[in-house]
Amino acid sequence: MSFGLAIAIRAFTQPGGKVLMQTPIYPPFTELTKANGRVCSMNPLKFVNGRYEVDFEDFEPLILTVPSSCSAVRTTLPAVYFQRMN
Repeated sequence: MSFGLAIAIRAFTQPGGKVLMQTPIYPPFTELTKANGRVCSMNPLKFVNGRYEVDFEDFEPLILTVPSSCSAVRTTLPAVYFQRMN
């Protein structure tokens, strides 16, 4: 898994580029991102009524800093985000 993640980071981002992550997260995700010269841009999930939810007030400005060419990131966005935008 780590090798595949490192390849994806290199394929879809540039050195110094931002990678949007939602925490809590599997620790190797942040370690591999930093080890490959990228910057972790964190969007902590909110724990509400016993489950995690996206903090859209924090998420929306952060996602605008991720290049639109980064299709791997854009295609993994939750469907509810796109519903909110419409």
